[in-house]
Amino acid sequence: MMSPGLAAKRLELLKEAVPRLSRALVLSDLGDSIAAPQLKELEHAAHSLGVDLLVRDIRTADDLPAAFDAGARARAEGLLPTADTILAVHVKRVVELATRYRLPGMYPYWNAVTAGGLMAYISRTPRLQARSAFYVDRILKGAKPGAAH
Repeated sequence: MMSPGLAAKRLELLKEAVPRLSRALVLSDLGDSIAAPQLKELEHAAHSLGVDLLVRDIRTADDLPAAFDAGARARAEGLLPTADTILAVHVKRVVELATRYRLPGMYPYWNAVTAGGLMAYISRTPRLQARSAFYVDRILKGAKPGAAH
């Protein structure tokens, strides 16, 4: 879910859904170690797609209104939250603000869509969990981890 490649794919899909997209508001907890690889991939994808990123640091829910205000001032045309814990916890608030500011968003969590967000691109967590259980079972029965498949 937090794979850096998925962050880039989310930007590509947002650009397909919003062809005029030239500026995107990116919400990310810059203090979270998982943010840096996602942002690096986003910057690479943004360069190739001709999209400018307005990255705003979100450490608490109180940071969200100012981030959306900054996005409005910069005339952001889309929203890309990274897959950070703080944004997952406050996904409903993020979707509410995106709706208020009329920003189409591509989210890393499915519950953003059920809360009213435009779209999400995620890994299939139940499938990953089932596959992980398969490997754990094999290893616990004596298979070597590198040969458990």
